[in-house]
Amino acid sequence: MKLIQEENIAIIKLAAINVLNGVAIGLTGPMMSYWFSAKFGVSTNQIGGTLAITFFATGVISILQARFSHKYGTVRSIVLFRYLSSLFLILMPILPSYALVSIIYILRTALNRGTQGAQQAISVSLTRGKRRGFASSINLLSLRLPISIGPYITGYLFGLGALSLPFYIASGLQLSFSFLYGKTFRSY
Repeated sequence: MKLIQEENIAIIKLAAINVLNGVAIGLTGPMMSYWFSAKFGVSTNQIGGTLAITFFATGVISILQARFSHKYGTVRSIVLFRYLSSLFLILMPILPSYALVSIIYILRTALNRGTQGAQQAISVSLTRGKRRGFASSINLLSLRLPISIGPYITGYLFGLGALSLPFYIASGLQLSFSFLYGKTFRSY
């Protein structure tokens, strides 16, 4: 009974921290194509090219992240990649050209998404084998549900003409996520 209670506390902590990350992803992720178009007037072909390179870069970063995890520890590597990703997010609204923003977007998104495998590994390590499905489900729910809030907030802010504000809010949330994730799970 005590072991189940400890596992539940760890899963609740993860879920609470994931809410920050979920809202941050929702603030920027679903609206990037619109933002690229509204801010830089670029074509759908240009946006599609950037997104394609981003998915490739994410695969490369996932492999690098696995090596960092092996060398420096899983949580430490997740936190490092997430901090870098958050800092790149701050740069995006202040850069003057689509080419520069695309490069930063590719790096930022690859660093952010490249940690997903390691984060999933941490989430399932919080419980014994027979409860891993439960841990994984709570992990995904606590991330995906808050993502749905972000586009509404960003749409509202974009409607007010605040094209940069969602990036700064998202960066702050992701920096908070990185800090709390590292502090909470450094012993795992």
